[in-house]
Amino acid sequence: NSESDRGRKYEMELLCYYNANFRPVNEFGTEFFHTWNNGQWNRFYNFMIRCLQVYLKENSIIPGYSSETIDEKKLRNSTNSDFIDFTDKLTRNTFLSVNTTYNDFLEYAGIDKKELSKIRFNKWLQSYCQIKNMKYKSDTQYTGTKTEKFHYLESGTK
Repeated sequence: NSESDRGRKYEMELLCYYNANFRPVNEFGTEFFHTWNNGQWNRFYNFMIRCLQVYLKENSIIPGYSSETIDEKKLRNSTNSDFIDFTDKLTRNTFLSVNTTYNDFLEYAGIDKKELSKIRFNKWLQSYCQIKNMKYKSDTQYTGTKTEKFHYLESGTK
């Protein structure tokens, strides 16, 4: 998700064609991607490259694309619904203890530390702020008895 990555990507949403009752295996007799052999992967790569060649031959400029929901969907796919619900309710524009926030989320979501590390949780928070156009800061403060790390989610200031 770096600047370099974003400069080389073109993302767009596709309509939902498949669902829980109608999957690719129903239409093609095989699952996509994870069950493919080398021959199937090569046919896929050749098809995709041919599609790009035809498209670029017919259209010299890639059109601009914007979506109000694509970033929200990417966030939901890279985190989970509980995380977004929890983070939507976090207090803004104040220092939040890293440990307390992390532990509160684990309790809220009913998950164990083994399922989500503190580092991964912090990365989720940073992604959340980026997608929600918020400024994320981290800070270390001495609380009188120990040094503690804090999050600061600044709303509307990205």
